[in-house]
Amino acid sequence: MKQVAGFFSYLFHPLFLTAYFLLLVYWMNPIFIDFSDHHASFLIIFSLLTSTILFPGIAIFLMKGLNLIDSIHMRDKRERVGPLIVTGLFYVWVFVNLKNNSFVPEYLAYFMLGGTLALFMGFFFTLFFKVSLHTIGLGALTAAFFLVKNHYSFSDVALPWWGHSSLIIDTNVVLILLILISGWVATCRLLLKAHTLFQLYLGYLLGCTAMLLAYFIYL
Repeated sequence: MKQVAGFFSYLFHPLFLTAYFLLLVYWMNPIFIDFSDHHASFLIIFSLLTSTILFPGIAIFLMKGLNLIDSIHMRDKRERVGPLIVTGLFYVWVFVNLKNNSFVPEYLAYFMLGGTLALFMGFFFTLFFKVSLHTIGLGALTAAFFLVKNHYSFSDVALPWWGHSSLIIDTNVVLILLILISGWVATCRLLLKAHTLFQLYLGYLLGCTAMLLAYFIYL
């Protein structure tokens, strides 16, 4: 069970949630990823993913190599301060660039603002006690999906299926699946003894709150 819990902890690592959000938006409406032309869309998405996944990941491994943190798992709350600051700075940089790019739709800048707020909320609470970064990320992803689907009145998600066909799923079903996935990942973190129930619930609440704040600020 610990191996399964570890697998899902990696699969839904907070660094990957920007990519999952882009996939969900693409499946809701592919046009929403085609910002101006295919080349410009590729460059923007590539820059977005490298700045939110690759660069923070490299920074964390460098901190481990320099013995600034004992483990990439950052089990002690004090180890999380540096990586959260570095990742937060990358998120701020991405948000500013997206906000000032007229080709980028507002939903994407909104998501990055929410992600930035979630990171810095997590950083603030980490100064006092350990909080789950996994549930912060999943709370933010779930809230962002709910708010974007309602804001733009998306009713269906077209998942890729066999051949050239698509599996059409109601967005409310996808929302329920995201909540169930969040609960499963939280259970995995409990099995690994990485967090307490309070830390998991608090993380989810922080992620949802950050996206709600970003929604009222930006959209």
